[in-house]
Amino acid sequence: MGVDFTDNTCRGPDSSRHSKNLEALSNMGKLFMRGLAIALSVVFLAGMAFGQADSGGPAKNVILMIGDGMGFNTAQLGILGNSAVADLFNGGFTVSLGVTTYSITSTTPTSNHNPAGYDPNRYWNGGAAGRQAPVTGQGVQTTDSAEAITAMMTGQKTSAGLNWNNAANRPMDDHIALDVAKGLGMKIGAVSTVPASHATPGGVGAHNADRNQYVAIFDEMIGNLDLVFGAGARNLGAQQITSTYLVGSNTWSTLTSANPVIKGTSYEMLRTKADFQAYANETKDWANSGKDKVVGIFNASDSRYDTLRVQGATAYNALPSLTDMSLASLNILDSMSGDNGFFVMLEGGGIDWANHVGPSLVQANVLAEVNDFMSAVLAVYQWITDNNMWEDTLLIVTADHETGDIWGKAGFGNVPTSTTDFAGNYTSHTNALVPLWAAGAGSDLFVDYIYGQDTRAASTWNGVAGFGEWDGSYIDNINIYDVMFAAMNREPLPPLPPDPPEPPLPPEPSPTPEPTTLLLLTAGCALLGLGRKKFLKSDAC
Repeated sequence: MGVDFTDNTCRGPDSSRHSKNLEALSNMGKLFMRGLAIALSVVFLAGMAFGQADSGGPAKNVILMIGDGMGFNTAQLGILGNSAVADLFNGGFTVSLGVTTYSITSTTPTSNHNPAGYDPNRYWNGGAAGRQAPVTGQGVQTTDSAEAITAMMTGQKTSAGLNWNNAANRPMDDHIALDVAKGLGMKIGAVSTVPASHATPGGVGAHNADRNQYVAIFDEMIGNLDLVFGAGARNLGAQQITSTYLVGSNTWSTLTSANPVIKGTSYEMLRTKADFQAYANETKDWANSGKDKVVGIFNASDSRYDTLRVQGATAYNALPSLTDMSLASLNILDSMSGDNGFFVMLEGGGIDWANHVGPSLVQANVLAEVNDFMSAVLAVYQWITDNNMWEDTLLIVTADHETGDIWGKAGFGNVPTSTTDFAGNYTSHTNALVPLWAAGAGSDLFVDYIYGQDTRAASTWNGVAGFGEWDGSYIDNINIYDVMFAAMNREPLPPLPPDPPEPPLPPEPSPTPEPTTLLLLTAGCALLGLGRKKFLKSDAC
């Protein structure tokens, strides 16, 4: 681009970013330059096989897909394992960028970038410690899922809790789902393959200073959201893997009754794979449900991943996939929302759980979870295409952090070359960049928030992991909020003026002889004239 991104100065908005974003979005010159930046910059322009609609209009629908713990190399495993997914990630997204994920140590949230949060030199040259965490004493730390989802939902860095302003002891304002989307009349959903009230889905639907308050978070979620899907079932007998119940007994009893009603709101309760697939396959129509909201708690006490780990593939395959739950949620929310649109977060939460065992990871379990997520991405992309919704739908695919320090078997710096060429090197989260892909309405806005560049990351992953022409440019996870906010609030682009009528063509001029031709004609005429004079003289004599 000809821009020096080695200076990690914040290019994102400040605390008054909301009004500034909306003012800027009315500026057609900026919109034009943004489009030009996409064409000429770090962004990998998609091929035509998946042809997105114009990304310049407002986003009536926002779909945020999060592969929990999915770094570049784990994403590469999902792309290598499915040719259709590979085609999508190498041609279907208009934006491909890196994302920094660090959180802060202060109890005072901030919307400003800290250059110490991600230092490319430390990550690539600082050994295992450099990959695992930013430098100490600078007010930054490696994130967890609660802090990461809070950054995406509120645009602010925190140190703990879900969407919680610890310093002021109150919930944060301007939450993208609970304040912004709800204020626009949108329907809101959260879907996960791990417990429905776990950190990431909980951050979409609740405010709580303690991410481990699962029962309270779940009760708040089903009150705030229109759709909640995930694990957390009770009373499963031999299938009850955990005794830490994630849904309170009173709430569970009500939801599993014949006609659940809580605080005057009626719910439909989904439990089995068939329940989810009926809405996914549209053999069941939400418009005929007669209910206000829907909760889906599939028959796993803890997660799809733990069912696979403890009970095996047969029990795992009996559960709804993330594709089943994603398509069901899209069909239901689209029916619920009418012209107001919807916001939904779809999480492949088991990727993180499978990677957390580091050197002891079971490859089959990791692959099952990442393939489940990538298949859902493909299905969601196709759903948007089939329903002709790219013009007003924003799709974002990213991760909250990297888990496991996953690399090829040859070690650090070696990208997996096959679905068996990988190993875990750490049992927790790292401070690595994570990937982001986006397409549809508002995806062009991401280039406004690029604030750094990691050229070593570009040379490592350029051409793999779904990145075709990436120069290592990155944004921060708080900027995901900024883009969603701006995309949901921007005005539609005015229609292009009609082309002016073409002026009538001037009459064609008489052909002008070329100079050489003109000289020969002149000489010929002169000779003819001389000859005629001689003839006349001889005739007279």
